[in-house]
Amino acid sequence: MFDMITVGRNIAELRKRIRLTQPALADRLGISFQAVSNWERGESMPDISKLPELSALFGVSVDEILGIKPLTPAPAVQKEHGYCTNEIAVEQEEHATTPPPTQAQELAGALTDLSDLSELSELSDLSDLPDLPDLPDLPDLPDLPDLPDPPDPPDPSDFAALPQLLPHMSEMAVAQLARKHADNMAYLTLCLPFMNEADVAEMAHQAILKHGTPAANQFLPFMHEEDIANLATAHMENMSFVRLCLQFMHEEDVAEMAKNAVRKGGLRAATPFIPYMHEEDVDALARDM
Repeated sequence: MFDMITVGRNIAELRKRIRLTQPALADRLGISFQAVSNWERGESMPDISKLPELSALFGVSVDEILGIKPLTPAPAVQKEHGYCTNEIAVEQEEHATTPPPTQAQELAGALTDLSDLSELSELSDLSDLPDLPDLPDLPDLPDLPDLPDPPDPPDPSDFAALPQLLPHMSEMAVAQLARKHADNMAYLTLCLPFMNEADVAEMAHQAILKHGTPAANQFLPFMHEEDIANLATAHMENMSFVRLCLQFMHEEDVAEMAKNAVRKGGLRAATPFIPYMHEEDVDALARDM
């Protein structure tokens, strides 16, 4: 008898190695992302027909997936998968708009008509103005200390070796490296799949505090479902961000958020949540109205 918990952990680990989200893996296999979520939580097993597909996709044997044999060490990151498929960032760029003309540009156009300056001759003689009092001498300001030199950029040779090192590093060491280079998206893209989910959630919260909710998009595929639900609940006023979170959340958490939204805004407020809810939860939501 196979241990569904072990099988689920193996699928989650192998999926992260090739940098696929649960929805992306589901698309590859032609199934729902809820099915993948149930596998990884140990609530169900893949159909026997899907095991050869998983084996080919992950590059390991079926015995390794089922836990009969231990997983082989993670190979170097394959070029065909790339280091990051940040569909969210691409979508934001596609919806970017051109900023309107500035007030300075409008004012510059208006000034081109001011060719007649004869009215300036009507100004009073400035010599009639009283003398201004002398200002007191200001004290000398102390010399400012020299600013420290900026840190050196990462060595390109070290960066190139990072994909080969990360699979063999501890989660704690990878998290320390990610925090050190938190503003370097290339480093984060490589580190996140090898980090503990709790550390990823912590960095996501810090990124939101510093840069706003869009900064957390890159962390969502590597966070635990419960942490994503907490993040979405804390930012319910930003529905565009909540919609991004929903695809990574458990159906029960989505249903709970939908109920809260209906209490505040009526049945229409549940519209963004319904595609990610179980049919029974949608029926229950309708009966309560």
